[in-house]
Amino acid sequence: MTVHRPRLLTVCASMKPAPGVDARSAVRGLLATGRDAALSFADTSAAFDVRDDPLPWFDGRSPEDLQGGAVNDLLDAVAQADGVIWGVTGYWGGLSGVSKNVFDLIGGGNYDQTAVRTVVTGRPSAVLAVGTDPVSAANAARGAVEALMALGSDVLPEPLVLGNPREGGWESGELSDALLDLFGAVALMRRPGVPS
Repeated sequence: MTVHRPRLLTVCASMKPAPGVDARSAVRGLLATGRDAALSFADTSAAFDVRDDPLPWFDGRSPEDLQGGAVNDLLDAVAQADGVIWGVTGYWGGLSGVSKNVFDLIGGGNYDQTAVRTVVTGRPSAVLAVGTDPVSAANAARGAVEALMALGSDVLPEPLVLGNPREGGWESGELSDALLDLFGAVALMRRPGVPS
């Protein structure tokens, strides 16, 4: 009997570091650590990164009206995944514009407030939020969870939240365990029609 290894996609919604700047992105690094840790129970080879594949800014169009390019790459990657771990960032008290833009592009304008099926509808998701401070990280996580719920995702209600990583607050083993738990929780969730 073949055991289904769920395909988990990570989406990094951070543009850091700026081109030419020798620095790291905490959310990008944490997603990579989580992918490596989850290899024993999931296929974690799929990753979408807005820094490597820049998205246009949301301009009110539906995803169907945005033909080609990075938006299609994102939508295709999500459609092929059994679950998604969304890496978002928080600055100045809330979800960063880059992170929110990802969700806006997935859903489109929906100005008529009609029931819309998106690529994340019914798809298991979890949020990893990193901020410049604990409040910004918590508000970013809350904003991402609410956006995913509005888009119809089966999102874990408890995100993994990390305030300013430069200030510490997590032991390395504790953080690795939390990442493994986050990836594992998404891997255990099942979409209809996906084998166990």
